[in-house]
Amino acid sequence: MASLQNRNGWFRVSFRYLGKKYTKNLKTKGEKTAEHVKTSVEELLGLVERGHVVVPEGADIPSFFVSGGKIAKQVVSEQPKTLGLRNVIDQFFSSLPDDALTEGTIAGMRCHQEHLCRILGDDFDVAKVAEADLQKFVAERAKDAGARGERVKVETILKALRTFRRVWYWAGRRSLVPSTKFPMRDLQLPKEEERGAFMTRAEIHRKIAMGGLSPKEQAELWELLFLTAPEVEQMLEVVKAKARHDFVYPMFVFIAHTGARRSEALRAVKSDFDFDAGVVTIRERKRSRIKKTTRRVPMTAKVAQVMREYFTEKHPGCSAAFSLGTKKLRGIKVRDIPVSVTRNEAHDHLQRTLAGTEWSVVRGWHVLRHSFISALAAKGIDQRIIDDCVGHCSEEQRRRYRHLLPSQKASALASVFG
Repeated sequence: MASLQNRNGWFRVSFRYLGKKYTKNLKTKGEKTAEHVKTSVEELLGLVERGHVVVPEGADIPSFFVSGGKIAKQVVSEQPKTLGLRNVIDQFFSSLPDDALTEGTIAGMRCHQEHLCRILGDDFDVAKVAEADLQKFVAERAKDAGARGERVKVETILKALRTFRRVWYWAGRRSLVPSTKFPMRDLQLPKEEERGAFMTRAEIHRKIAMGGLSPKEQAELWELLFLTAPEVEQMLEVVKAKARHDFVYPMFVFIAHTGARRSEALRAVKSDFDFDAGVVTIRERKRSRIKKTTRRVPMTAKVAQVMREYFTEKHPGCSAAFSLGTKKLRGIKVRDIPVSVTRNEAHDHLQRTLAGTEWSVVRGWHVLRHSFISALAAKGIDQRIIDDCVGHCSEEQRRRYRHLLPSQKASALASVFG
């Protein structure tokens, strides 16, 4: 026998045929119409059971019974449509909740998507992806020039593959692709030079002064820069004098004294700052994919003083901790209400503030994070405390930041060997 189900006002009919349950959306909200179809289905089931009607081979069972036996069979000769790469990736991005990933993460994944589609093809059949296809992507992508002219880094290639893998498992959960492992385990990746250890400004100047380094090689050295604690304070004084907008100096101080990422600073709201307890809650995105996490970092006296003054005297009044207010900026046509500073605005004002000073070698906000961690490591702070402050998750990340000032390394060796 058949039964009706009402889902959000729409009727569906459910019945069993040869021991298997079938359900068909009737595309109607009319109860009388639905009852009529149900009766028709029950009558046809009886005729089939008694042998008066034969269900054609290859027929779409739910459609056959709902239509009163008028649909003979499916067109089995038609080839199934290919699940194109661009199509499935676009579906994946469309399915993401608005706050699932940061703006920067989305931009990076979109960039990886373009390279995947360029090399494998927009219509590449995702359901048939094999190790050879991924190896082709690795080989072709490794030939591309990176942002600064050098070859694309292996880590960049891996990020693209991880993006593809994430899309693959998303599609697998929706039965769009086979429920098998993504075939990237045995890929052969190109070898590249290990990234150098972070260096002080003085170390980098000495290496450049020795000569023989091309402009590109010198630029690579400056990517390894971290500032000593006294240098950070000197730079902050310059920023305080040169900042063109009220948010700039507080944001420099906040990141320099907490080790927060740029994205974490831009995500901060005023209520995250508990001046009575002397702590700030930092909103994370990298620690977990399934839930929003936070960490609490003690505020130094300078952070507390600068942020309190900024909120009290100069803040434009919105909930975002760092905001430009309604000031009209280059490239912005309309800004009717105060909102958080964007990532591009933050980077632009960092460069504008430091331009023409000895601190123009600071390429981005990440240098302040490196410097914060270096300062803690240089003082011999327990690694667990460093992890808790900056939100590290893996041993690879810890190794990247685990370095001491050269003078302290020398002192350690001298204490052993004299």
